[in-house]
Amino acid sequence: MGKTMLGLATAGVLVLYSLASESLAQDHPSGVLTAAELRDEMRRNTQLAAHIASQGYPEVAERQTLPDGEPWDDYQITLYYLEARRRFAFARAFLLGEPSVHLQKSEQPLGDEEVAALRPLARRYELASLSSRDPVARAEAAALRAEAAATRVDAAAVAAEQAADRADALVERMARSGRRPRRH
Repeated sequence: MGKTMLGLATAGVLVLYSLASESLAQDHPSGVLTAAELRDEMRRNTQLAAHIASQGYPEVAERQTLPDGEPWDDYQITLYYLEARRRFAFARAFLLGEPSVHLQKSEQPLGDEEVAALRPLARRYELASLSSRDPVARAEAAALRAEAAATRVDAAAVAAEQAADRADALVERMARSGRRPRRH
């Protein structure tokens, strides 16, 4: 009986672990930084930290591989400010073997399609700095998370509505031309 209970408990833990891992993988797309990762990058790159201090936290932060090679580090951090429709890339360059030169590599505008594609990835990085012991801060953080989730749902609904409109328009054009849609 004891071995059976231990086996069932172990199986339950493994199932919960795999479900949690799957959920984390879905919540953390490849390349998109978590709040902790963004803080680490801010410690590594003073220009990145200064930009965030003056402009505020971005909605999305992403690590991207750099193909440039020397003198650049092997990656850059790109910050996306969706409301301002701007993207800023930051990288480190090596000088005498050390990544001691911290630069803003580029600043570019974001188009409507890019903003729509990035909106579901939006995070509230500033929430990580709120104290978890303060009940008011926890309530504010929960409200901000709910607002961010509602924004993501709205963006997904708009994308679905646009896809349905495109499908309707395609069917209408096919009907006017006398062709029938293929059934699979």
